[in-house]
Amino acid sequence: MVGKQRTCAYCGKSGARREMTQEHFVPRCLWEGRRPNRTETVWVHHACNAGHSKDDEFFRTAIVSMHGTERHREAIQVQNGPLSRLMRNRPNVLFGHLRNLGVRPIESPSGLYLGNRMTFNLDVPRFLRVLRKTILGLYYCKTRKPLASDYSAHLVWENQYTRPLIEPMFPFMLPNGGIADFGDDVFIYRWLIHPDDERVSYWCLGFYRAVSFFAATLPNREADERGGVLNFLNVSPMAVWPRY
Repeated sequence: MVGKQRTCAYCGKSGARREMTQEHFVPRCLWEGRRPNRTETVWVHHACNAGHSKDDEFFRTAIVSMHGTERHREAIQVQNGPLSRLMRNRPNVLFGHLRNLGVRPIESPSGLYLGNRMTFNLDVPRFLRVLRKTILGLYYCKTRKPLASDYSAHLVWENQYTRPLIEPMFPFMLPNGGIADFGDDVFIYRWLIHPDDERVSYWCLGFYRAVSFFAATLPNREADERGGVLNFLNVSPMAVWPRY
């Protein structure tokens, strides 16, 4: 007798219960203590989920080390807890996450000196892999189906260049006039499913009220197969958002 089949939110294929696991598509390690009571999970294949735990730890280390998160209570607890233990017990892993860590001068896009800050080189493709699974998980939760195989998640950082591209959609995004969360503001989001094609969707993601991203699910295009590292400061039309 064949057991109940479940659909993987990541690859879109079905599998038996024993082949699947319930995945927190927003990394659990973003919370130092107990997670809020509205965190969501999706069913994914064990194989599709393999390796994400290490990516999640990397994502957590990177994002709580970014400017602005030092003002968020939960981020501070993560910094004082898991990151401190990582530094004490596995410093090679920490410095692998935060490549070329050091204090350097910072300038604004216009060249204005902003002082010295701790900086590091970000492994962008690895970082965006975590955001991609977050989008696939959210998409499944909202539509109750996986993203079509000929569509992909496209991701950009929120900045002065990308915000004008998606800001006109804000009035149409859900929840109406508000922001969705899991019970606190560690992770917040808004979304818009295209009324004529639910495969097309737009998302705003925020972490620790300090770091924000925009995302879209768009058709695959040959031009998107270029690969390479995304230059967040040189993004123009949404049609050329890199695919991850």
